[in-house]
Amino acid sequence: MTLDLSMFRRVPIDEIAAPKPGRICHEESWWLVTHEREVLFFTKHSDHASPQCNANKAVADRLFGKYPCCTVERLPIVFLDHDCHDYV
Repeated sequence: MTLDLSMFRRVPIDEIAAPKPGRICHEESWWLVTHEREVLFFTKHSDHASPQCNANKAVADRLFGKYPCCTVERLPIVFLDHDCHDYV
């Protein structure tokens, strides 16, 4: 099965690996990661960027494991931008 990566914002893992002011810390999640070492955020139907991750490896494998362009990887800690509009 192919994955249309144009529906996603791609962010290099190095960009989210270090804390920066205004970012939120997410711990112990399984992420959809491209072969270029980028995590994916779904953006097709919204201005909101939905991180493609899950705390449960079995769920992540089931949802994301079918795409040969990506792997499911555990990232112990990431720091993501946040927008208060995401929560209202």
